[in-house]
Amino acid sequence: MQVAAYVNGILAAQGGAGQAAPVHAAVLGLCGLSPGTKHFSNGFSIALPRLPTGVHELRVLASLDNSTWQEANASPMLFEESTAHPDAKAALARKDAIILQRNAQLAALWAERAEMGPWQDRPRGKGPEGVASAVEKPGNATNLVVIAVNTGLGSRDRRDILRRTWFPKGTELAAWEARGVVVRFVVGTSVQANDPLAEAMRTEAREFGDVVEMPEVIDTYGDLSLKTQHLFTTMLSLWDADFYFKVDDDVALNLEALSDYLTARRMKKNLYLGCMKSGQVLTDSKWKWYEPEHWRFGDALGPQGINYMRHATGQAYGLSRPVAQYIARNAHILHRYANEDVSVGAWMLGLEVELVHDLLLCCSSAAQCREQTTPEKRCLVFSEVTCAGICQAETRLEPIWKSCLEKPYEAVTLATFDQTETSTA
Repeated sequence: MQVAAYVNGILAAQGGAGQAAPVHAAVLGLCGLSPGTKHFSNGFSIALPRLPTGVHELRVLASLDNSTWQEANASPMLFEESTAHPDAKAALARKDAIILQRNAQLAALWAERAEMGPWQDRPRGKGPEGVASAVEKPGNATNLVVIAVNTGLGSRDRRDILRRTWFPKGTELAAWEARGVVVRFVVGTSVQANDPLAEAMRTEAREFGDVVEMPEVIDTYGDLSLKTQHLFTTMLSLWDADFYFKVDDDVALNLEALSDYLTARRMKKNLYLGCMKSGQVLTDSKWKWYEPEHWRFGDALGPQGINYMRHATGQAYGLSRPVAQYIARNAHILHRYANEDVSVGAWMLGLEVELVHDLLLCCSSAAQCREQTTPEKRCLVFSEVTCAGICQAETRLEPIWKSCLEKPYEAVTLATFDQTETSTA
């Protein structure tokens, strides 16, 4: 049997069966033999001339009569000519793979360390090149704030009222986003299959383009803490911002004033903004805000009962980006209480977070509206403690917004205010 080897289309070597010779690794590869084999116990051996380093094409043909030639099954094949010994080359390849794996592990550890950065004083300028740019820094997000308005499937009337007042729609929605202010309604899904309210919600979402649906959350009051967790997780996944606000659909906002307020605080980090309170833990199930796990908050020391820890009222509150990220990344191990504002306050307890208590985030009276004489005194949010929102919002929200928030320096007293004059505690 005669064997001919062609390299890059040129006859490079030819030999007969049984003629022992050093065998090129590429030829061994065609036969499925390991590098270092000196010759074949059965078959052929053939040596190739020295080739320049690089990739070459090898074709091997065999003939019994020197007239009819048949190509080997694995031919043609590409091989790389190298000055390294085949065994050394394989060892180097394994070493390179290990180095790549270790580099990936180190990169993951540095990324995790960067994510933890806002919760510790970390020395700057250390670590591999490029890590410093990945560290959380206040004020470097794409957007200023994402405002998520919690709403229900059956609350179309309230959403329409907000769209007529402070909630931007159409070209205004895009204009505010160009300024870094993203506003969306956030809604869960129905517990009932083929619920007409859910279908109407999808139609509304297509019409206005201002609704974010969370199909993994059943939209019920009992699941409000879970919905709030998903709200922050979803908003973080959709938009990069320095602040994330959750507001209810029965409160009124001054979007311009809130934007100015947050811009002035954009370089601060780890903020929890709202109207802070420390209300009584309701241990009687007949009350709306009954807390089934009241025992977690300790024992009553007097007739006033047990008090919650300090937390923001649920009508409107905001978190700076690192704080919102903490909730999103640890949602699976954060305990949820019956009331979502208590849940968020509890999640803040063990963190280095600054609680910003500002009554401008919960204006609740005509007197406060009349005090808006300078930009720094503008009401950011209007709600009423008695109703955990604006009482009778379907009829009172729009006139309150027009008289107090639309033109704050021209605020006047309306009769509607007198129905529920309240003060925040």
